[in-house]
Amino acid sequence: ELINQALELRNVHSVAALEKHPSDPVKALRGYIRAPFEVAAKEPVFRSVWMYFYHLAASNKKFEEANQMIRVLGRERILGLVSLIHEKNGNKKHEMSLTELAYSIQGIMTGFVIMVATDPNPNYDLIADRAVKACMLLLEI
Repeated sequence: ELINQALELRNVHSVAALEKHPSDPVKALRGYIRAPFEVAAKEPVFRSVWMYFYHLAASNKKFEEANQMIRVLGRERILGLVSLIHEKNGNKKHEMSLTELAYSIQGIMTGFVIMVATDPNPNYDLIADRAVKACMLLLEI
């Protein structure tokens, strides 16, 4: 139950971040990247719940399937934003495909989320800023 609450809270914040900037995909992506860090800052107990979820996803078929669904949905959201950003930038040639960019952004986010979840005294804003910066550099923005 606690895992479901943590995942739902993260989802609500992620969707709210997307809806906050419907006409600016760069701002929407920045907000989407920051969302899990904002949740962790407001509800620090969920840091350990997320880590437990990742553990279960690596060792339990039910949680593995749930994690896959979450990852696919997240990548689709990111891909939609990356596609809009790419169009706004005049479809500029990039070394990676849009799908690869979305996958990489999700990986950066996941890595930074694990960092914040395992830091005994995390600076949520700093870590969120670094995650956003890394993703923007990847997109060459």
